[in-house]
Amino acid sequence: MPRVNVQEETKIFGEKLRSGYFAQERSKNTEVNYAQEKELRDTEAVKAYTQTELFEYIKEMR
Repeated sequence: MPRVNVQEETKIFGEKLRSGYFAQERSKNTEVNYAQEKELRDTEAVKAYTQTELFEYIKEMR
């Protein structure tokens, strides 16, 4: 059985790795990023809430 040339195999593996030969994930997630959507949604909700009478009432409580 012939011996494996480690340097050559390392070079080939590195080239495959850099070229995208190996998939990093089995499936690609094409859905929206929920964390980003949630942050935008929640930010808008807080801005709207700060304009309500209830917020003003709570803010003045002491």
